Amino acid sequence: MWGWIGCILSAVLVSVCSVYIAVKNRNAALNVSLDDIVGEKCTVIETVDNYAGSGQVRVKGTEWSARSVDDDDVFEAGTTLRVVAIEGVKLICNKN
Repeated sequence: MWGWIGCILSAVLVSVCSVYIAVKNRNAALNVSLDDIVGEKCTVIETVDNYAGSGQVRVKGTEWSARSVDDDDVFEAGTTLRVVAIEGVKLICNKN
């Protein structure tokens, strides 16, 4: 009987800890203000290519969809860019 009680208590403890960690990490990501992002440097993590409709960058530890200011610019992964604007849910970036 005590074995079952211990198993149930362990499962509850693991569940509570998992929820706490998930909520804590989600709130940390939400603390980034949009005003804080414009002007910041970002790193390309997926090729930014306006014609292909692709592009992901990381800025302040958060991943964003991204587009370049000039449609002809293509930026490969690892390139450092600067965020110049936000349009909807996409960062508009250029090379400095």
